[in-house]
Amino acid sequence: MILGAYTSIQIPEAGISYIIQRIIEGTRELLRSSMDLRYAESLELKTEKDSSLLMLGGLWKGSWRRENANILHEGQLMIRQNGSEIDATMKVSFMNQGTTTILEERLTGTVKESCIVLSGRDYTYINQGKSVSYLLDQFTLEVDETGMKLSGQFQSKKGIGKAHFIRQ
Repeated sequence: MILGAYTSIQIPEAGISYIIQRIIEGTRELLRSSMDLRYAESLELKTEKDSSLLMLGGLWKGSWRRENANILHEGQLMIRQNGSEIDATMKVSFMNQGTTTILEERLTGTVKESCIVLSGRDYTYINQGKSVSYLLDQFTLEVDETGMKLSGQFQSKKGIGKAHFIRQ
């Protein structure tokens, strides 16, 4: 009886462990490949969907001045981006009546195509100097083709001016 011959073959215990181990490793590899494929497909879909969205998160250093004033403002802008939504903080410094004023301004905004719009929401003095109050900033900036420079218009209640930022 041929069937009986197969059933009577003895496989050493180490051999069974080896076979089980190979089955487990093969299953893991198959699962890993399947997950990698799904992840790659999801990235492709996201890239196609968000291909026009600029990624601007990170540190930017810049300056701005109202056209009708001599006070140069300098800022370190930290942008956090979630899709087209922007949340940012900016450390602002400027000279006012011979003393330096330093504050932190919180801004929110959006990115659309190559344009970013930021609006000041509130501020906190770090070193008030002789400043009595601070007018919240609004920026409408264009991103250059390298993605390293933001240039455009600054606006406050007292006027408008030019603003420039460089990615750090």
